Order: sequence, then C-alpha cells, then structure tokens
Amino acid sequence: MELPSPEELQVPVLGPAEYPSPVESRGLPFVEESDRVLIPVSLEQLSACAPDRVPSFERAGPRRRIYFNPESLTCGIVTCG
Repeated sequence: MELPSPEELQVPVLGPAEYPSPVESRGLPFVEESDRVLIPVSLEQLSACAPDRVPSFERAGPRRRIYFNPESLTCGIVTCG
C-alpha cells in the first residue's frame, strides 16, 4: 500500500481562528492544532518514511479558538447510516 504524501493530507485553513470556542464552558478537552493521527499501520511503513514526512491526518475535535463567530452562525450536522 502506497502512503499519501503529507501535502496531500493538509486541510486548507479558512483564516485566523479569532473567536473563543463556545464549548469551553462544558469542560471538554481541546485538541491542539499540532495533534495528528498517524497513517502508517506497520513498522515497515513507518520506517520507510523520513521522520519529518510521516503521513498523518489532522485530529478531529473541539479547538480552543475557532474561525466562525458563534454568535452569528446557525448550523446543524446530520449523520445518517
């Protein structure tokens, strides 16, 4: 299995995260921007990667600061399946 390059896995940034997260008062643990989930599933795949070029995904979860102003945003998330 050929691993994707780190550049292929970068998530575009819309702009600076200027607003404090509204979930801060709920005591949830925040995810740091540097938190990543590694893709290599075997030592062989991992050893084939340069240390600074290991493919990884951005970790999902609440961030301390967000891009959209929560006071002027209404949205919903629907999951089905």
